[in-house]
Amino acid sequence: MTDEDDVSDASPQPLTFPLPDVPASQGPPSIPFPMLLDFSIQKTYQDLTVLVELSPKKSDIERKVSIVQFAFSARQLFIRLLAVVKWARSGTKFDVCTAITCYLDQQASTFVDTADRLFAMSRDVLSQALLPSFQIPAAVDVLSLGKYLRLPLHIKNRFITEETVSPKEQRSVLNRMNQVIENRLFSIIKLIPRPMRNFSVRNGTVKFCVLGEFEVSATLLGQRPSTPWTLLNLKILVEDTRLSDGADLLHPTQTTLLHQLLQTR
Repeated sequence: MTDEDDVSDASPQPLTFPLPDVPASQGPPSIPFPMLLDFSIQKTYQDLTVLVELSPKKSDIERKVSIVQFAFSARQLFIRLLAVVKWARSGTKFDVCTAITCYLDQQASTFVDTADRLFAMSRDVLSQALLPSFQIPAAVDVLSLGKYLRLPLHIKNRFITEETVSPKEQRSVLNRMNQVIENRLFSIIKLIPRPMRNFSVRNGTVKFCVLGEFEVSATLLGQRPSTPWTLLNLKILVEDTRLSDGADLLHPTQTTLLHQLLQTR
């Protein structure tokens, strides 16, 4: 068998870590064995001295009983002391258990202290800490679409020029808008009051003018029959020189409110 086989057959040794020393303030209470032995000898000597002093005053039977009681108590005391000596031979195991208990107590105290400190930190320090606003929509766009569509428009306008509409295209669009407006007006011509039937369609808008009353410009933003009219301009033509001295009868704010009211209907 080679050396490599010997190495492979050898079982791995478990890792051992030294246990911490048990402080004097922790662990079970203990007493040195010499002190315990000294206490036992002093107690036995004291009991023997008392027995010697009291024996002359007792009868023969009482002396015998006292001697037996002294011998029995002394024997029990030293038997216990012998048991302690035999137990002390395996005291290293008890020391290991004491060290383990002390280590676990230290760990528990550390965990409790850590929890207390974290709670105090969350209450006093972290309550004022704020995280930045993470750009989650931007990250989703980049990861899913491979491009970012949320740049401000002024950046886009700065680097990307929009295609301009040619005059020919403008005329084509305006002519198409005129056709759509005329078709809509002719379809509802019977619903238009007679004073308003004098209208003109030009540049994609229709202008209704009732002399001495009002002038309205409107347009359509789509080709569907359900597309509502969009009011562009409203002008009141009513005049009264006696009240306004040639000025408009309605304030611009009143005209704006009237414009908004008509647009909602």
